[in-house]
Amino acid sequence: MRVCQSVVTERCQVLSLPSTHTTRRLERRRRFGRVQCSRDDGVERMTQNSANEGLDCWTILQEFTKAEFKGTASTTYLQSKTSREVIRNAFFEAIQSRNDEIQWNPASSPVLLGILASDVRLAMRSLRDYTAALSVEFVPPDSTIPLPQIQGSVYIRYKSSMTTTRGTSPPPPSHLVDGEQEQEEEKQDKNDQGERIVQCTISSYSGNDRGVLVQLGTLQIGHLPLGLLDEAMANPPAPISRILLCFYNFLQTVSE
Repeated sequence: MRVCQSVVTERCQVLSLPSTHTTRRLERRRRFGRVQCSRDDGVERMTQNSANEGLDCWTILQEFTKAEFKGTASTTYLQSKTSREVIRNAFFEAIQSRNDEIQWNPASSPVLLGILASDVRLAMRSLRDYTAALSVEFVPPDSTIPLPQIQGSVYIRYKSSMTTTRGTSPPPPSHLVDGEQEQEEEKQDKNDQGERIVQCTISSYSGNDRGVLVQLGTLQIGHLPLGLLDEAMANPPAPISRILLCFYNFLQTVSE
């Protein structure tokens, strides 16, 4: 019975978000340009668009982020499996789509994650799932304390950036038609990019927020639910020791 209760509690944690979002926090986000919204924006508009019909993936994620900053995402976007699936599909579509307006290129743009969880196990599970979705390396956070010994809420900061020689390739010929121009630009992106460098740290966290902040180019999304990408918890628990992490990465390499 105790094991069953633990599983239920963990599933609730990975799918829920706290509703303690103060005006001061919203003002701080607005001041730094991370979200554009008015304090007078009504929840009615988001409720009316709950089906998100006709909205592209970027608009859906921006609307979700606005609702999350106000503390209304749990009732407008996360209240059902169907609504969570809309957010999940929008996220998958966005991370695979190039968007020059926000300077996001899935092949070469930096990937930044901020993961807030009630314990290190949930944080590592989320880190594994989101890095896999974004096709970047899953690495253990740098910590002076062995990960299994860390108690309480944690904050994982993850950054994967590309070393690049961008700009060394000549511009594509001007006589190419639109389709050929795009293909040539994609080839140049691959030629210009180098290797990814990963930085990952973990620290204690005393706040109430839970979820994942994702930075795609100049756009910040979230907090997304910790377990959004594995709602059924079908994947095994993420390894939290360095030995198991090395073994996990080895298996991933072999499977590829």
